[in-house]
Amino acid sequence: MELIRGRLMVDDVDAVLGTMGAIGERTGALIQLVDARYVVDDRQLELAVELATEAIADGRQIAEEPAIEVLVYLAGTRQIDRALQLSLDPAVETYVGIVSGGEAQTAVEALSTELFDAVEPLHFTPDEPTIRSWYEIPDAEYMVTDGDIAGIVHERVAMVPTMV
Repeated sequence: MELIRGRLMVDDVDAVLGTMGAIGERTGALIQLVDARYVVDDRQLELAVELATEAIADGRQIAEEPAIEVLVYLAGTRQIDRALQLSLDPAVETYVGIVSGGEAQTAVEALSTELFDAVEPLHFTPDEPTIRSWYEIPDAEYMVTDGDIAGIVHERVAMVPTMV
């Protein structure tokens, strides 16, 4: 799995999806863009890709598209509509690109030249109130875990297969 962080103004969601699809077809890679505000660390992304890949291999996926399955895990929910809120949105400016399988490095290079307006250093600076709101983390849970926001999010990602 490769990661890239970049700025992108999404004026036309279908055009961005088309570019992502073309890069994916050329490279054989799974490509997903995620609103950087909702990513706590690279482990969250790795875990989501790993669990989505396992679900697909076992035939227990929630979504038909592998890239959407990754979003479902990242969002910590079985609700596809909610998971899609983590991806392309004209109001979002910074994304983390997840590239898995195929010619991943070639796909990352293509994202940087064909899609992103600017590539940024890969770093994660989660805004805890934003993360807590998205994942609906109550004060009691937050306090019991000594404020380990990344650990709580990892747990939410890992719990998706057990949700009914």
